Amino acid sequence: MKITNFDKAIINDSKIIDYLLSNSHPSGRNKAKFFNTLGYNKDNFIELIKEFRILISTNDYELIIENEFGTKFIVHGKIKAKEKNNTEITTVWFIEKDGTIPYFITAYPKGK
Repeated sequence: MKITNFDKAIINDSKIIDYLLSNSHPSGRNKAKFFNTLGYNKDNFIELIKEFRILISTNDYELIIENEFGTKFIVHGKIKAKEKNNTEITTVWFIEKDGTIPYFITAYPKGK
């Protein structure tokens, strides 16, 4: 099943630039190394956002985790990789309690 309102999902530029693609962020730098090997960096972060939008629109969520703040959704799928085969990743999305719009939380290699 697809995440409700996947077509309205919010992916903040700063989450991608300052976290996911940041080689200096304490918890994001290993993810940055991974996405850099796929050809993504701060100069072409919009392309990565497009890939996340395609992923959430074409894949069902596989797991939901509910807590007092809302619901977390885990969605696996493939994204384009420069000079490599498409690569499978895990993405995490969150809908706040009493909310309807999913927010992008993070992404990482599937199986990590």
